[in-house]
Amino acid sequence: YYNLTNGSAIPIISPDLNGAGVQSWEISPFLPAGLTLDPSSGEISGTPSVNSSLTPYTITAYNDNGTVYANISIVVVNPLTEISYNVTQQKGFISPLFL
Repeated sequence: YYNLTNGSAIPIISPDLNGAGVQSWEISPFLPAGLTLDPSSGEISGTPSVNSSLTPYTITAYNDNGTVYANISIVVVNPLTEISYNVTQQKGFISPLFL
């Protein structure tokens, strides 16, 4: 599955093609806000702008010979929290027990 971060642009997700060319692409259900499926290339791109739980998607490819399907799953999560501590030097006695 694709683990994406809310607010971070994703690398383009491209389909692997075997056989005749594809004329058009569709995805169901709709992708999370900020992500799009290019209907001519089948590539998913963008920057997700909402969190979403792990969701399965069906991508459908059409050409003159028929229809094929592929399944992917996507989750969109918050970015990692950054923390820091202000470090100040303390002057004082250090017990030899801790050395």
